[in-house]
Amino acid sequence: GLGLTYDIDMVFSGGQYFLVVPGGGTNGGRILGQRVSPNLTPIGSPVVVNTYSPTSALNFRVATDGTDYFVTWFENRYSYEAQVMGARVSGGGVVLDPNGLALTAASGSVIYDPVVGWDGTNYVVVYHTYGLPPEDLFAVRVTRAGQVLDYDLDRIPISSAPRRQNEAAIDHVPGGGTVIAWKDDRHA
Repeated sequence: GLGLTYDIDMVFSGGQYFLVVPGGGTNGGRILGQRVSPNLTPIGSPVVVNTYSPTSALNFRVATDGTDYFVTWFENRYSYEAQVMGARVSGGGVVLDPNGLALTAASGSVIYDPVVGWDGTNYVVVYHTYGLPPEDLFAVRVTRAGQVLDYDLDRIPISSAPRRQNEAAIDHVPGGGTVIAWKDDRHA
């Protein structure tokens, strides 16, 4: 998507769903996480995933490593300094990174549209920057322990072809790895 939307996303692991939904808050940008049984009964209370978020969290997505969860989102945390953020949530519903993990450097007035998957070892977050072409795709990896491996200039380039590459999707490959697909306007 283009961005600036409030999304709903969920994954299934360990016999339960983990659902992320908009949760209100002072700036309307809280992300609530809720564990849900297979028969759709809530398990425990909802948790606020992004407890420190002075601006709205947008374009949020969730992935699982089979036990725990990783939620990503875009926000303008520091006066229009856009960033991709993330937070780990345990399978028991405890937010492990209450202030969030910065997955990108703050970078002016851009809009990110992150997606997240699991490669068998790390979470993989793919994002594009929305603005004037070219819009390139990049990835960062995050360990189960919350270490960001490919921060800022070390980010992994996915596609830097002419024009726009955006609207990425990511999925886990059985046995390890991920497959990434995206919309590509280089021949448009």
